[in-house]
Amino acid sequence: MNETAAAICRFGIVDDHGIVRRALIALLEEDGRRRCVGEADSVHGGRRLIDAVPLDVVMVDLDLPDGHGLDVVRVAAKRGLPSIVLTGAAGPEGCELAIEAGATGYMLKNSRPVRLLDAIDRCAAGEVVLDELAAAHLARRLRGADPLPVPFEDLDGRETIALAALTRGENTAQIARRLRIGAGSARRLIAGLVHRLGFVDRTALILAAVPHAEALDQVARRAEDREAPRAGQRRG
Repeated sequence: MNETAAAICRFGIVDDHGIVRRALIALLEEDGRRRCVGEADSVHGGRRLIDAVPLDVVMVDLDLPDGHGLDVVRVAAKRGLPSIVLTGAAGPEGCELAIEAGATGYMLKNSRPVRLLDAIDRCAAGEVVLDELAAAHLARRLRGADPLPVPFEDLDGRETIALAALTRGENTAQIARRLRIGAGSARRLIAGLVHRLGFVDRTALILAAVPHAEALDQVARRAEDREAPRAGQRRG
């Protein structure tokens, strides 16, 4: 986002249910940090919306009267615009297809309001945000048989903890608290991971790690157990 959009997030909504659009707009605009700058109720309208007004993020329903919402997501991805898929289905197929189409977020419509607010802010900032249930389904569907593949097997304890947290949808501040470090240090740790492992960006790293989320969690838990006594010694 540019400097103007840093204060107010400009979002658009593509959903064929007017009541849903009104409810989402009321929720997202309530604290004054976000402003709806356009709406559409179809694939055709969504494409026009993306090209007609400056947006920081667009929220897209999958079921639209003239086609599939992923067609709008693909257009957004080509424009470099973050998009969040809003759906009632938590299954792995929809989440996987949305990510492949270029979506940076996948959230259930019955998500808690605070989760939706967090998702739109993080997606507008360039992060990938997946609903916890959908991410868990996706991880179970995609994970491989090997415990941890290269390049993840050579990570140190803190790196593994951070990467496992990213696959669960945690943001930088949450990872910083988990590791008992500052937010700046957490950002540098994640950026270092992206660079050292050869990924183009944070999104690519998360997508490569999600299939191995369960194995990463197991290694991360052992690493956290080792880190806990050291943290206690530092406080003492």
